[in-house]
Amino acid sequence: MENSENNTPLEYSFETAFDEMRKVKAAIHRTIFGQEELIEGMLLALFGRVHALLEGVPGVAKTLAVRTLANVIDVPFRRIQLTPDLLPFDLTGTVTLEGRGEAHRRWKFQPGPIFANLVLADEINRTPPKTQVALLEAMGSGTVTSAGEVHELPDPFCVFATQNPVEYLGTFELSALQRDRFALIIPVPYPDADAELLVVNRDAPPRAEDAPRTLDKERVKALQELRKSVIMTESMLLKASFAVSCTRPENEESPEFVKQNVLYGASPRATEHLAILCQVRAIMRGRSYVVDEDVDYLLPLVVSHRLTMHPRAIASKVKPEHVASEILEHIERRRLKSSGEAIVKRVLV
Repeated sequence: MENSENNTPLEYSFETAFDEMRKVKAAIHRTIFGQEELIEGMLLALFGRVHALLEGVPGVAKTLAVRTLANVIDVPFRRIQLTPDLLPFDLTGTVTLEGRGEAHRRWKFQPGPIFANLVLADEINRTPPKTQVALLEAMGSGTVTSAGEVHELPDPFCVFATQNPVEYLGTFELSALQRDRFALIIPVPYPDADAELLVVNRDAPPRAEDAPRTLDKERVKALQELRKSVIMTESMLLKASFAVSCTRPENEESPEFVKQNVLYGASPRATEHLAILCQVRAIMRGRSYVVDEDVDYLLPLVVSHRLTMHPRAIASKVKPEHVASEILEHIERRRLKSSGEAIVKRVLV
């Protein structure tokens, strides 16, 4: 990595980047015990310049994890408790009239809580659709428009939105279009027995400030740029694209399981997000190239929240994760069949 005080852009090697990401994970674990998938998912979203849904019951350290990440990378953090009475300008900001006397009065934009590098939108399905849309539009464009003026959001900018998978009373379900704005969904389960015992035996309540600062904004942006240099071969791109296309029941090559249980599959944006996250995961594994394991691991996280399941699938308790697993098995069966046919051809020749 090159660093200079003369505003020279930082540049990472893959080896150094792997080491930096490893240090970030270790720093977060100073506060968060266990929850490996949560921590990895947050880093995937951050370094991929995308946004993520966190799904888990209350009390499993979702807020603390995001706050700790913000402390570790030394950026401003805001938590927004989304409630039924929250209005769009409560998130994005508003224009106020300031000054005394006609000659000195002027309109001034007061930024809302969304103007932070890391934003936790807590219980996104508790707030009305018009407020959800305001948040999602800001996520998509990276800007906020108020009184005809466009205001840039901070860079880097990453939103983590939580939703409770158990309580649905008084909630507003995200539409398919809104869910598609999130690159991945990160399931946050209960901690395992060892991690929970460590939590109970703490001398004091955990604090985000206990995690040491490891990165800063410029280093985060440099790591985000390095992602573009990760090699994703044509075969890996084809696998990612085919896997996402197999979530669509109208696709002739989709497995029968999909055609029976899915109404609407994932969009092309899912393919884009899958490719980006595969590149980030490759760096996190110390590689400069994407492998099958990256696609296999990330496919359920990228497509599960995007699928609209058939009513009979819901009644039969078929989950989106089952669909993703079936697609991966379908791809493996096709690969084995192609390999077998190739061997037969060679023997016949």
